[in-house]
Amino acid sequence: MSAEVNLAPIEGWSGQEGWGVWAVGPASRAIFVAMTHQPHRLTLEAFPNCIAGRTQALAVEVNGVRLAEHTWPNCDPWSATISIPASLVRLGGNGVTLRPAYAVAPPTGDTRPLSVGFNKLRVDVSP
Repeated sequence: MSAEVNLAPIEGWSGQEGWGVWAVGPASRAIFVAMTHQPHRLTLEAFPNCIAGRTQALAVEVNGVRLAEHTWPNCDPWSATISIPASLVRLGGNGVTLRPAYAVAPPTGDTRPLSVGFNKLRVDVSP
């Protein structure tokens, strides 16, 4: 994984590409490891698999709690920093689940059910 993506993929991801990684299918799951019960932050830069006539959205969950939602009004990238409160952080493995509105093969001939591409997807301890 690149320095811009530091989560360990569990399911629902494409392989690492030069620009980042695609979320694939109806849900993408990953983990991060926390060494302390401090607040963390999830930083992301994402863009949708744009399909004419459909509106892409994304829900972000950490350890089963929905922390953010975003709906793309167009195909522009979205950048966000999402706070993960210390009360949600477990020592050791922590789950991150991304739930898109849809995942379909793009009109480019790629047969993977793509939802959202991530140029950046990192969890770090909050400063």
